[in-house]
Amino acid sequence: MDIIIQNQILEATCSESLQNAIRQIKFEITDFDLLFLAHRYAPDYDTRLDLLSIIESNTKDKTTKEQAIKCIAFEKEKLRRLVDSEENCIFEVKIKEIPDSWEERYLAKTFDGALKKVKYFSEYYECTKMGANSRFVIAKRRVVDEIKIDDFDEDWRGEATYNGNSVLLDVLYEDLEADLLIKNNCDLNEQDCRVCKDPCFTSRIPNLPRFLKNLNVICYNDYYGIKQYAVAFVFNENIEDDACAYCIPLDKDRICNKSIRSEKAFFEKLIFGMHKHIEYPRIDIIQETDLPKDAQKAYQNLIRLNERFNKIQ
Repeated sequence: MDIIIQNQILEATCSESLQNAIRQIKFEITDFDLLFLAHRYAPDYDTRLDLLSIIESNTKDKTTKEQAIKCIAFEKEKLRRLVDSEENCIFEVKIKEIPDSWEERYLAKTFDGALKKVKYFSEYYECTKMGANSRFVIAKRRVVDEIKIDDFDEDWRGEATYNGNSVLLDVLYEDLEADLLIKNNCDLNEQDCRVCKDPCFTSRIPNLPRFLKNLNVICYNDYYGIKQYAVAFVFNENIEDDACAYCIPLDKDRICNKSIRSEKAFFEKLIFGMHKHIEYPRIDIIQETDLPKDAQKAYQNLIRLNERFNKIQ
């Protein structure tokens, strides 16, 4: 792939820390890995389609081109099926102005009607401040009265997630992934799937440099696009078969809890009880001094507890 195009895709999908690691060690990333990054980590739906189209038009790798075409068709088909009217289906709108706000819910007969509900919500409640960190979801749901128990099924069909500026972030649709992205007639069970020498696109892990060191202070954006802080625990730097880093969020109330007085409590309440799996392309390495005051206090206490109780570090 042309280096300009490669950089365009990396800048749109990867954190600055990961981009720097790729440049510094002159890491060779394949066209197929770029495709995976574009499909998985593009910041919104339209950017995803744009990057996929760029890859499809510029790659010389046959496998990458074929998969890019599949991904583009998959994304378009998800949205088409979601938006189309469907017998016995309605649309549910769920609005959160900020993460801690009450979730407002409304029903609409059509997808366009659901979008209007959000518009009118903002206009009716003039004090609302919908923005980049707001979220609203439009879900399609099946509405029927079951006649017998055999008719009972989940009523969720699919959903679209937007930010408060009405930018479409992602689309999901029931069972569509199995139809368009994974290999035809693949009947491997979960265990066999993990050791398959030719894994399906959706189960692949991109080949990326492992740039995190144990106890790095990191930040990442959560579902609402709000910056969160954590510490990375790298248990074995030579073996990384996961797409995610093992991280402990810097929550002062939980980390500074005085009940953590033993090795057992340290692992149960913090290492196992609090950990999150954060995908590498979302992670930036920062310094302790970059942390807000509460997060700094949590970090200092976590390091003290780790030195005291973590015998396997």
